Amino acid sequence: MMVDYLFHNAIKQVRKCSFFDFAEIRDCLDTGMPDSLPGSNHSVAEGLLLFLDALPEPVVPYSFYQQCLDCCSNASQCEKVISTLPQYHQNVFNYLTAFLRELLKHTANNRLDVTILCKSKGTSL
Repeated sequence: MMVDYLFHNAIKQVRKCSFFDFAEIRDCLDTGMPDSLPGSNHSVAEGLLLFLDALPEPVVPYSFYQQCLDCCSNASQCEKVISTLPQYHQNVFNYLTAFLRELLKHTANNRLDVTILCKSKGTSL
């Protein structure tokens, strides 16, 4: 829901820091399927990072970390490792990376680049 919100509302917007009230966003998500989320786009993005960081098992499970590190300079090897992830991890990984690729298509508007995205708590994946 948070990725979808950001895709529709923030993909072409410059990232701005603002007050973050995760409790309000969390409560909104916990009560059902809201049409909109409270707070700024930046707050929703921070909420998504916090959510990913709080998962009991990361999107790329701990047991795959070393394989990922070993093949990180070879795209085809990376694809092979991702294809061996449990299906739900694979789906989330593909969904998030597709979203990040879409963000990068709008760099002229949102001023994001690979360096900025990598610094944004990249360990959440």
